[in-house]
Amino acid sequence: MIRNTQHGFLPLKTISLSIIFIIGLNCVILLEHFGNGLILFNEGGFIETVTAQAFIFSGILLLSRLLQKNGIERDLTALFGVTCLLFFVREVDMEKLDVPAIFQFLGADLGRDCLFGLGYAILLVRLYLQTKGTLVSTMKTCLRSVVSITVIIGCVLLLIGALCEKSDFVFAEELFEMNGALLIALGAIIHINTPIFSPKS
Repeated sequence: MIRNTQHGFLPLKTISLSIIFIIGLNCVILLEHFGNGLILFNEGGFIETVTAQAFIFSGILLLSRLLQKNGIERDLTALFGVTCLLFFVREVDMEKLDVPAIFQFLGADLGRDCLFGLGYAILLVRLYLQTKGTLVSTMKTCLRSVVSITVIIGCVLLLIGALCEKSDFVFAEELFEMNGALLIALGAIIHINTPIFSPKS
């Protein structure tokens, strides 16, 4: 089990079952794609839907637990959650959804950039003020957490997906992005009981 110095323990069973699910989902998609010729990577298709749902699930899960966090951990959780929501609104075409105009404006282009830019600025200033003089050591500690490692791997897969997009490998792009989103969602689940920042780690 993964030790959590603040809230107890997180069973490895949770992580293992999640990884098994991700592997199984990939096997099904590859079988359907190469074996049955089923197109799952089209715009708004199955793979893209899974990716978007993983991001919105992560964002809601993280932000819903803010009141249970304190100090720097609350700001790190908020930063994580806001990033997941940003990934979500970039994944979907908000202007094409049947939602109020204000959500379409805030979820696309200038409105999105202003909203999330302001949110990031506030959170980063708060983090800087809380870690003044210890910022580097704090970040090093955060990067050693299992939450951060899981999310970093997920972000690497998102980056690979972006590179595939530039090379017009659409299926590989969508598959890498889906796996990256699912690993980020796994990081959010792990974060339920495991801190990002633990001074004793």
